[in-house]
Amino acid sequence: MHPLLDSLDQVVTDLDRVLSRGGLAGQTDAGRMEVLRAAGEALRRVEAVIVEAVASTDQRFSDDFGCRSLNELLQRVLRLPRCGRHRGCRLRAPRDTRRPSSVRAGAGHDARSGWC
Repeated sequence: MHPLLDSLDQVVTDLDRVLSRGGLAGQTDAGRMEVLRAAGEALRRVEAVIVEAVASTDQRFSDDFGCRSLNELLQRVLRLPRCGRHRGCRLRAPRDTRRPSSVRAGAGHDARSGWC
């Protein structure tokens, strides 16, 4: 087993558990603010892991995995949309953070379903 991967897998499992409980909708405003604060802390740590992983690569890293560039490799492995948040597309909070719903059923989509 790989301890670093085990730790990251545990983080993903824990976040899946948080999302599957449906408890976020029932939070008070103060509770939601605490959740947002904690999610921001987690996000910064995840971004730091990505930065550290990229910083420790060499020029041939993306070639070894069949990609033309490091940007293409990151887009594929991180499953970023083709427009990429880093290529000029900006998150517009009111539109992009609204939970999409099915027109027929009116059911909300899962938070993990992505933007595109």
